[in-house]
Amino acid sequence: SDVYKRQKLNFYFSQPPAVSPDGQRIAFAASPTPFNNTFRLFVRSLNAANATEIAIPGYYPGFPFWSPDSQQIAFTSDGTLQRVDLSGGPPVAICSGCDAVGGGTWNRNGAILITNRTTRDLMRVSVAGSGAKPLRPLATGEMVQVWPEFLPDGKHYLYLSFGKVPYQQGIYAASLDSNDRTFVVATN
Repeated sequence: SDVYKRQKLNFYFSQPPAVSPDGQRIAFAASPTPFNNTFRLFVRSLNAANATEIAIPGYYPGFPFWSPDSQQIAFTSDGTLQRVDLSGGPPVAICSGCDAVGGGTWNRNGAILITNRTTRDLMRVSVAGSGAKPLRPLATGEMVQVWPEFLPDGKHYLYLSFGKVPYQQGIYAASLDSNDRTFVVATN
């Protein structure tokens, strides 16, 4: 839109928008410079032409995702997972040592799934602030697990897997209480 052109915001394929669980808004990160360490956080109603910036001085939010009630947005800034309430107030750290990247997902029981930048596998974090714990090991030949997304039951989730074997790359379904996974569809 014209607003984004006037603000000269840059969008990146690695920062897709996140649709709120209530289906009413999207959250996205965009940068006024060509550098990814200058992201700003925006929310846009799906029935509006313009987005509103969620001002977070001192933070460069990336990889946004929503709370299950659509009232908070979680994001990564300098590897720390944070959350900010849409009604106002400063961000609250969820996990300072989790080095979160590649999107996330948050269920009604307060469990959050993220990808760790260093280990490249899915990690489980509690919104209450406990540290990140590995969720499932990388499978043989698997190099990274990204973009987790809880299914409506809050126990099962989908994620994208990349690896050394092209025909094994794709979307998988898994559960919080099992190391089993089910291949859904091949994609890169």
